[in-house]
Amino acid sequence: MDEAEASRLVQKPLHQRDFDRVALWLKGLESEQRVRFITSHLDFLPTYRLAISVVNDRRENFAILNAAIDAIDEVFSQRVRAVVKLGVKKVGARRTVKVIESCIESRPEMVDMAIYWLHAFVPQADTARSDLNALKEKAKKLGIIRPPVTTICPDGRVLFHDRFARKQSDTYCALPNQHRSYHLAWRCPYGNCSYCCCVSVLLAR
Repeated sequence: MDEAEASRLVQKPLHQRDFDRVALWLKGLESEQRVRFITSHLDFLPTYRLAISVVNDRRENFAILNAAIDAIDEVFSQRVRAVVKLGVKKVGARRTVKVIESCIESRPEMVDMAIYWLHAFVPQADTARSDLNALKEKAKKLGIIRPPVTTICPDGRVLFHDRFARKQSDTYCALPNQHRSYHLAWRCPYGNCSYCCCVSVLLAR
């Protein structure tokens, strides 16, 4: 395999056989070449999976994480998720939180989405949770954390959407004059019901 073939493969969903081939090729590269290839293909999600699988040097991973954050030119949920997962797994949760926090003034929307995904990847027992909670509180005070997304239907129903919903099942509705809690099928990454995943409302006509 050469660089041209590896580049072509990572630009589409990778089957396991092709993933293994590209991973083996990456492992055979010198550190500088490996980092250069990965950072030049950060627009493609398979690149993050490869980086997590192949790159074990902490300095390489930190360089890739910084490049990945800088490369986010629009707030795309799955892209931010991939960056956060890479950071937590390969650099460490505490350091990843610090890198994300450094962007709080220049890239608030990215920080909001990153906080959302950090709660999904940082275990409750992790000592980095205190840093993450502090970052969340700081973001709340700055008005960065966005509220739930709602849609009012003509018949009076109110639809509650997960802010970063990927499928229709992540939308729940409430009828007027009802007081209930609405929980998504998957675990709320925030761990409580005050944010986007779980909503408690009092609706009146």
